[in-house]
Amino acid sequence: MKTHRILVCNILLFICPIVTSTCPSYECSTSGPAVRFPFHLQQHPTNCSHPGFQLACTAQAFTSLSLPNSGSFYVRDIDYYHQQIVVYDPDDCTPNRLLNLNLSNSPFYINNYYYRNYTFLSCPTDLVRSRYTTIDCLSNSTTSVLATVSPSLLAKSVSNSCTIITSVPIPISYDQNGFASDLSKDFRLTWSISGCETRTGGFQNCQTGPSPNDLRVFRIVVLCFSIPAVSFTVGVAMYFWFLDQRRRRSEWALARDAIMISVHPSAIPTLNNGLDDSTIESYAKMVVGESKRIPGPNDIACPICLSDYCAKDTLRCIPECQHCFHADCVDEWLRCNSTCPVCRNSPSHA
Repeated sequence: MKTHRILVCNILLFICPIVTSTCPSYECSTSGPAVRFPFHLQQHPTNCSHPGFQLACTAQAFTSLSLPNSGSFYVRDIDYYHQQIVVYDPDDCTPNRLLNLNLSNSPFYINNYYYRNYTFLSCPTDLVRSRYTTIDCLSNSTTSVLATVSPSLLAKSVSNSCTIITSVPIPISYDQNGFASDLSKDFRLTWSISGCETRTGGFQNCQTGPSPNDLRVFRIVVLCFSIPAVSFTVGVAMYFWFLDQRRRRSEWALARDAIMISVHPSAIPTLNNGLDDSTIESYAKMVVGESKRIPGPNDIACPICLSDYCAKDTLRCIPECQHCFHADCVDEWLRCNSTCPVCRNSPSHA
């Protein structure tokens, strides 16, 4: 049955081809990001894009994004699902570009989740270079520039002859090492487009959402996976149900036996290996004196309760071995056991 179900699923997937998006996808290099809607490459004009989302391939096969008021950046990655693009400075001086970043007249903005407010400081090089991470591309031999998000470091630096340049929100890409203090990492920009808009003269053939065929195949795939999943779940549920029923039957049998025993107590053999009260009372007693000295091979503490003997405590001693204990302790012991608690010898019943 399972083999037939898998075979049917494979046949249906083969018969129903998935219709891919009609928007083309390009790359500037094999290691570069895929460029598709809403982006397009300048080298490949298409109606399947949005204004302001034009990218270009450089002579070195880098993917480039040009912002109207901030110049060109290289593109590291494009996250189409979260609608984010990761860019960096071609001249490896990202902090300088961030100080003058202007996203007006562009479709991109800084997501609040991906930025922090950095304060840029200008400090004497001999004061900060050995203690803090400086921004080398903005520094020289006498003046070092650093950026910080720490209020305590900011106050300490200003008190050490540093001056504040500016405070700006920095859209730093977050990685496992946290936010880089030298701001040399890539930064992340966000766009917001819902679906594939249709406009006069453009986007007529643009298809980014699932097609009817895609939805049909998706339903078939879900059905093929859901049937075994449901069967497995039902099987597991029945298995645990049978285990529960077995446990309930065992508990019922134990309860039935307990009822039978309580109704017919004579059915239980009485096992009592202890001594009777008359025999126990025949063993000698003594009262501890002020000196707390106990005759015989005894310690200063009762071996049963482990409490020290005190003056006026009543002790009972076992014949033959002469081991002594608190009378209450040893009486309870002898009612259940016929041997001495210390040496395990059986005292005389006479």
